[in-house]
Amino acid sequence: AVGSIPMLVLSLTVVLALRRLGALDALTSLLSPLLLAVGADPTLILPTLTKYLAGGTAMMGVMDEMLRAGTANAATLNGASAGLLIHPLDVPGVAILISAGRRVADVWKPATLGALVGIAVRMAGHMVAG
Repeated sequence: AVGSIPMLVLSLTVVLALRRLGALDALTSLLSPLLLAVGADPTLILPTLTKYLAGGTAMMGVMDEMLRAGTANAATLNGASAGLLIHPLDVPGVAILISAGRRVADVWKPATLGALVGIAVRMAGHMVAG
């Protein structure tokens, strides 16, 4: 797992750089009309990108910051987005899986497919249950 540390640092650095350069604000402005048209909350762009590029801990840090700033609320985190954001499938998670040894690395593709199916089922469940 030590071999995955550079990937973890790199992915977190990319998110922070994109944020500082204003790329995330530009992306939010660009995608907001589309997301609103399909009933999705545009405030989820930053936590979603953070989750998939830097991992769940970084995403929770971003959500905490957003909750404290008043740009998100508990319903944002606990609603349908929970199925999308709270799980171990992200770039750092896959990096850890691949670096855990040859036998474990060999199963990353079926593990990723299974995780995607699970995420879809959870999202559907959150959307149905409200």
